[in-house]
Amino acid sequence: MTIDYVLQRLKEKGFKLTDQRELVVHALVEHQDRLMTVENLLEWVREKHVKMNMTTIYRNLEALESIGILHKTMLDDQTSYYKLTCGGEHHHHFICMSCGKITNIDYCPMDIIDTLAEQNGFDVESHKLEVYGLCKTCKK
Repeated sequence: MTIDYVLQRLKEKGFKLTDQRELVVHALVEHQDRLMTVENLLEWVREKHVKMNMTTIYRNLEALESIGILHKTMLDDQTSYYKLTCGGEHHHHFICMSCGKITNIDYCPMDIIDTLAEQNGFDVESHKLEVYGLCKTCKK
C-alpha cells in the first residue's frame, strides 16, 4: 500500500490531510511488514523532529481503522498493535512476537473448521487467523 493511496482514501472519506496525519501514514507505510504500537509510532514521528502526542496518534489510527485500511491486533502482552491492511485476496498471517514481523499465509486453512461448524449447525460469518511465534531471525 502506498502513502498516496492511503491519503487518497482518507480524503475520499472526508478526513483532512494534516501534516501529523501524513506522518502517521508514512510511518505505517514504511513499516507495513511489521506490527507497530502507538509507542513505536510516536518514537518514529519524534525522530523526524516533530512534536506529537499519543492522543494524536490514537485519533489518526481510529480514522484509518474507520475506513477499513488499518488492522489492529492484541498480543499476549495485552498491547494493541497496528498495521495497514494487506488488501488483495483473503489470507492470514504468521506474526513474530519478538520483532513484530508479519509473513502472509497465502491461503485460508479454514476448510476443516467450516466442516465442523456445518456439522454442529453453526453458521460462520467471518474469521481471523493469526499464528504467533518467532521468525527465523529472532529464533537465532
